[in-house]
Amino acid sequence: MVYENYKKSPLFWNGLANLVLTVVFLAFWLIDDRTLLGVPIWVKPIKFTISLLFYSWTSMWILIHFLNNWKYKNTIEWSLTITSVIEIVLISIQAMRGISSHFNISTPLNMAIFSVMGISISLFWLFHLWILAKILRDDRIESFTKRILGYGLGISAFGMIIGFFMTSPKPDQIQMMEKGVFYLSGSHSFGGPDGGAGISFFGWNKEYGDMRIAHFFGMHAMQIFTVLAVLYNASVSQSKKLLIDTLGVVTFAITLLLTVQALMGLSLFIWNSFFSSFLIGLSLIFIIIFGNLLITSLRLRSQTL
Repeated sequence: MVYENYKKSPLFWNGLANLVLTVVFLAFWLIDDRTLLGVPIWVKPIKFTISLLFYSWTSMWILIHFLNNWKYKNTIEWSLTITSVIEIVLISIQAMRGISSHFNISTPLNMAIFSVMGISISLFWLFHLWILAKILRDDRIESFTKRILGYGLGISAFGMIIGFFMTSPKPDQIQMMEKGVFYLSGSHSFGGPDGGAGISFFGWNKEYGDMRIAHFFGMHAMQIFTVLAVLYNASVSQSKKLLIDTLGVVTFAITLLLTVQALMGLSLFIWNSFFSSFLIGLSLIFIIIFGNLLITSLRLRSQTL
C-alpha cells in the first residue's frame, strides 16, 4: 500500500526521471569531450540530477509517512517537482550549448536563464521551509521523530540558502558592470577565481574558499537524518535523544564552519590551524555519533527479526 502511495507522488516520478537523466548524462560525458573551466561540461548536470534524485525521494518519504493527510501535501509535491524540473532543464540546455549555467549574464538570454534559475530555486527553498514548519508544528508526530526530521530539514534549509552567497557579484565583476560589460555575476570560489585545480568530479577549489562544499554538506544533512528517522522508532532511551541533539549541533557547526571558511577565501584542502583543527575534531565526533546510532539501530532491528 505504501508503494502505491509512492507511485502516486510526482516526487517519485521526478526522482525516477533524474535517475534516468543521470545515466543519459553519463553517456553524454563519455562521448562529448568538451570542457568548461577544465571540467567536462556534463559533470554539472550529473551532480544536479543525483542531488535532485535523493532530495525527491527523501522528501517524498517524509511527506507520505508523516504528512499524508495534509491538505497542502499535493501542492508541495508538485511545486517541488516543477521548480526542480525548471532547474535541471535550464542547466542541461546550457550544458548542451557548452556554456556556464550559473553566474552567466553575458547575453540577455543567459541573463534570463540565470534569473529564472534563481527564482525557481528560491521558490523551491520556500516550499522546503513549509515542510519543515509543518513537521515542527504537527502534534501527531512523535517528539523524537520530529526532532530527527527537524534537524535534517533545518540544516538542509541552511545549506540551500548559503548558496546565495555565490550569486553576489565580486568587486571586479561590479567594476566591469559599471563599465557596461556584463559577463559574470558571482562565483563558486572566494578569494580567487573559479577554475584551476579542483577535486575530481565535485570540482571544489583546492586553492581558494569554495562555498559548494558547505552547500553540499548542509543540503544533504537531510538524507543523513532521514536514515535515522527510518531506522529508529519512538521508544528510545534518553541517551539516544541526547546523541541526536549532539549530532544535530555538530552537523550544523560543520556546515557553519565550512561557510565561514569559504567566505574568508580559505581552501578546505590547505591546512589552517584554526579551521582545519576544528573541522577534523567535529568530523570525528560526527562519524562516531552517527556510526553509534546506525550500528545500534541495525542491531536492534536484527534482534527483533
